[in-house]
This record gives sequence, C-alpha cells and structure tokens, in this order.
Amino acid sequence: MHLPNQVSKIILELLINLCYYSTAAGKALFSMLAVFAEFERNIIVERTKAGLAASRARGRNGGRPKTDTKKVIQAIKLYDSKAHSVADKT
Repeated sequence: MHLPNQVSKIILELLINLCYYSTAAGKALFSMLAVFAEFERNIIVERTKAGLAASRARGRNGGRPKTDTKKVIQAIKLYDSKAHSVADKT
C-alpha cells in the first residue's frame, strides 16, 4: 500500500507520540498493554488449571515420582559415613 508522503509522516508522528510515557496517550497505551498482558497471563493460568484437573480426572497425577524410602535411607547413610567422596567417583 502506497500512502502519500504527508499521510505517512502523520502516521509516523502519531506512533512516535504514543510511545512516550509522559503524554496522556503514552500512559493510556502502556496501561492497555498491561491490561492485555495480565489478561493473557490469567488465561494461561486458567487453561493450565483446567488441563491439570482434566488429567487428574483421567487418573493421572503429575509431579515427581515418589522415591523409594530404602534408597533414601541408604543414600543418607553413605553421605554421613563420608567413606566415599566425589573425587573417588571421577
């Protein structure tokens, strides 16, 4: 699309003035952008919660799998004994 030179200068001037936060139009622009960003974030949160709820309804639970208690106790004993070091393993 080809615009007359005068019109393109006016459009450019409007865009430049909208970007200044000190003007009323600039403040309005930034406020609207903040509203849209907050709206988008809330939509993402809602979709995530709905997806997790649907997954739980199908019998799937997210998160890290439970660790075997025997393995944890063994790891703590090995750590406390200080019989092995990282230097031994490398």
